[in-house]
Amino acid sequence: NDAFLDKNWTPLIETSADNIFVNKWRSGDKTIYTVLNLRQEGYSGRLFQVSAVEGKHYVSLWYHENLTPEPVNGKTMISVRTDGWPSTWTGTRKEGSVDCIAEFSDILRSELINGDSIRIKSPGTGKITLWKGNPSNKTEREDLKIISDTVISVKNLFGYYEGKLVIQLTRNDRLADENIVD
Repeated sequence: NDAFLDKNWTPLIETSADNIFVNKWRSGDKTIYTVLNLRQEGYSGRLFQVSAVEGKHYVSLWYHENLTPEPVNGKTMISVRTDGWPSTWTGTRKEGSVDCIAEFSDILRSELINGDSIRIKSPGTGKITLWKGNPSNKTEREDLKIISDTVISVKNLFGYYEGKLVIQLTRNDRLADENIVD
């Protein structure tokens, strides 16, 4: 990801929990937060402050889930989820878990309509990849080129399917936006 080329990245931003470390990276109007959890029990909850900016949204790139910023005592916080691990892993290279949070501009603004179709706003330029579930080498996907606002039938692409759909916009092979619809 191009954000990891940021020479002015911010290491170890303030978090609301001990033994969880967050770094902040930027590229243009995209911000990436890498999360390293060293708590054996894992963690789920509000963790760090973000800016409350209109026209932005947050996504976990590890779990491919939408995240909603929450106002807390005059701050806007993002919640994260990291898995725990067996106690036998403590002190080994297996201890730890991660998450990766992205702040994107609202480019795609995708939404599920009529239970079987997805409306996607025109991204202008770039390639849209629609994933049937979480993105992976084993996940069915369709690459699309969309030049105007459009509605896509999920049934026509993937047959009868109920579950998570991940819509990614890439520009010059770099992730520019991601939406998740269920």
